[in-house]
Amino acid sequence: MIGLRAVEAKGYFDVEVTCEGPMAKPPQACFLDGVQVATGATMGKRTLYWVPADQILVRVKNMHTSRTAELRPTPALMKLLAAFKPQAKTGAGHGPGSKADDEHLAEVARKIATMPAKDVASVTMSAN
Repeated sequence: MIGLRAVEAKGYFDVEVTCEGPMAKPPQACFLDGVQVATGATMGKRTLYWVPADQILVRVKNMHTSRTAELRPTPALMKLLAAFKPQAKTGAGHGPGSKADDEHLAEVARKIATMPAKDVASVTMSAN
């Protein structure tokens, strides 16, 4: 959403998004789900791309104006994401996908949602 605002796009049909990063499998690959929901770019429409890389970079391009923004997660965001660790399976109601994990994940998501944009990602506008 920060990228959409930066390039003045509404999303869904007017953006192209390229994500770079170590997202070959879950849980890191779930990052792409969030990008898809936030921007409306999808692999099916050929407007969402993933490139393997060591660091996360999200490039958002307004297809009508060619305005392009590069977003990098801040250290504060990465620290918050790293703090979420699914609990090891120890019995009914515990472990990955458990109610406790779901509640913890929801708590992390709420924290991210209330963070100022500058604390979530650094944004650089690319030359066109």
